Amino acid sequence: MQNPPCPRCGAFLAPGAGFCPNCGLALGPPPVRTNAGRTTAIILIVVAVVVAVAIVLAAVLYVMVSGLLSGGTVVHPIVALTLQTGVTGATATVASVSFVMPLARFRATLFVNTTTVESINPLREDHAGVLQFTDLGGDGQLNGGDRFLIQRTTPGAYELVLYWEDSSEIVSTSWTI
Repeated sequence: MQNPPCPRCGAFLAPGAGFCPNCGLALGPPPVRTNAGRTTAIILIVVAVVVAVAIVLAAVLYVMVSGLLSGGTVVHPIVALTLQTGVTGATATVASVSFVMPLARFRATLFVNTTTVESINPLREDHAGVLQFTDLGGDGQLNGGDRFLIQRTTPGAYELVLYWEDSSEIVSTSWTI
């Protein structure tokens, strides 16, 4: 079998020649075809699918936390309070919150001898009165460490109730001064 002629000038080529002896055309191995373009496209598709799934999961989590997928009942966090009482009043500290939510979704009411004395609605830090709230982290969300300060108004049975935005009771704590 004869070697193919030079693609430029048609001259006879010696077996294994690296260039044409007549015109000097560099002869090399045929170009290797790669799937680089196709591989890049596949990678981009996979990344797009992963990002789309992450966005959908984040949206579902947000909706669940917002209480929109709770089968008609509003999902609210579980809150635990610790109480320290004294002669002049009491401090109720948020010990834990199952998930962090904005203060505006809560309200707090103080009862003395079953009578409403004061409410903070929505829950906020700038309320001055017998019942005060301190957002310890200053982030506008109910977190562990946040505090309710209650000044003594009269001797009796005190109760602090924390409500969710739909008026359902989240937690309460009671004491007598």
